[in-house]
Amino acid sequence: INAQLEGLDVLEKLIHSLIRNGLGTLDKKEQKLIQEHVKQMGNYYLSGAQSELRRLALVLSDKDQEKAYTYAVEQLAVMNAMIKKGRQYLTSKLEDPEMALDHESTIEEWLGHAWQLTELQSFGLVSEQAELIQLSFLSYADDARLEHVDTGYWIQKDSGEIHRTIQYRPYKAAKLMREEDSFIDKARVPVLYRYPGDMNRRVRFEEMASTPVTEEDMVWIHEYAAGSYADAIKKVKNQLKNPLADSHPVMLLHVSRISRNAEGQYAITDEAGQSVALGDVFLQPTVPMLRYLPEEKLSGVSMLVMFEHCLTTGRLLAQPLTIITNHEIIRLLY
Repeated sequence: INAQLEGLDVLEKLIHSLIRNGLGTLDKKEQKLIQEHVKQMGNYYLSGAQSELRRLALVLSDKDQEKAYTYAVEQLAVMNAMIKKGRQYLTSKLEDPEMALDHESTIEEWLGHAWQLTELQSFGLVSEQAELIQLSFLSYADDARLEHVDTGYWIQKDSGEIHRTIQYRPYKAAKLMREEDSFIDKARVPVLYRYPGDMNRRVRFEEMASTPVTEEDMVWIHEYAAGSYADAIKKVKNQLKNPLADSHPVMLLHVSRISRNAEGQYAITDEAGQSVALGDVFLQPTVPMLRYLPEEKLSGVSMLVMFEHCLTTGRLLAQPLTIITNHEIIRLLY
């Protein structure tokens, strides 16, 4: 704990130095200094800080300086929040060695703690006999973590919650680990473990039985789709206000209709007439695929979307991941 607190102090001094000098003055010397601090964070047992500092270096290496500075400011805000909350938590833990792990926020993971299933169970973060259907899957390389990330988005039948399964495959060991893949059946899970967090909590399960997805399943999936975009956007904005929360929350929305303006910009509209602009916010583009779908599959459906607050425009955008009709699940990303 003392080492981690010392590491947070070192990280804070670096960040304050970068801000005081101004990002516009950043040269190869400062870039090298950042990389040296990336290595140091590992010595302070701060793997989360190490990844985020490496992410800052990657952002600053973007040749588009205006874009780089915009996202660097956001990244600095994330790291500042992590330092403040991490220091507060570690100080309390130092004063009370018997203090329980924080199972309500994500601060443990930010500080590098790897949750064990027995720990999650001891805090009651389990559900029994859960039924899940995977609505989307994506796999990507995270150069800040130096890992491949396999992520599945699943909907839970008894609650309607959208969860995430995440597998990290370190670059160095990727050849020795099996890559996850899309799962098209319904999973019956004896014990579902939930990680601390807000929207789209990470979940894990050790075993499952699979059965085909039926049209009856489409009925309850549609019932959980948010009908009011005003309420959905409010929930998303509350999440985005927290710098340490996932900046790409995923929600299931009911789509009354989908439209396209003269500039080719797509938008979805709810029953009240409120619209949300669609855009490609994460990895592979999916919006261009909408033009290949017939009209009847673009209205009166449910759509799984990933939100992002676009820093360069200040707009809230949603990227379509999956469309659910009365008869099928159409994945745009898988």
